[in-house]
Amino acid sequence: MNCTVAVEIDGLRWERNFTEAQVDHVKDLLANDESAWVDWHIGSLVPLRTNSWKSFATDFFLPTAMNHVMKIDNLAKRILAITGAMMWDLITFPIRLLTCVPRLLSNAYRKDSEIKKFIKLHCPAEMASADVVKVTTKKQTHDRIEWFGQEVPLVQVPKREFFSRREVEE
Repeated sequence: MNCTVAVEIDGLRWERNFTEAQVDHVKDLLANDESAWVDWHIGSLVPLRTNSWKSFATDFFLPTAMNHVMKIDNLAKRILAITGAMMWDLITFPIRLLTCVPRLLSNAYRKDSEIKKFIKLHCPAEMASADVVKVTTKKQTHDRIEWFGQEVPLVQVPKREFFSRREVEE
């Protein structure tokens, strides 16, 4: 049986063979992950990501506009949504200003999740410093392939549509 775990961020892919028990352990970590996905309204009141300046600036200055509205494909809908999002971000800015320092402190002392510990132990360093990674497990025998994968936030990030795939090919 061939068992692999793959981790991807922004086109960079890392893949390694593991034992079947180790792959099952990673699947359990993914299935039982207490995800750090946070709803948009919480993200508009508290700067969520403080692990890098770029993430912090996005979540502090224009969280709704940058994290949600800019992902709308239709240009007309994006223009309408950006006006409301900008007003909402301006109204909620004083709240983010008040919650900024406590959030910086709480994130500094936050314990790593089990999946992040696994990624730090087995993957290159740039993968462990990402906000979100895509983790895929594959178990292959001569007549069957079993896939399991999902995007995993390594820090608290705004909720969005995310990849989740479970399939068995025979």
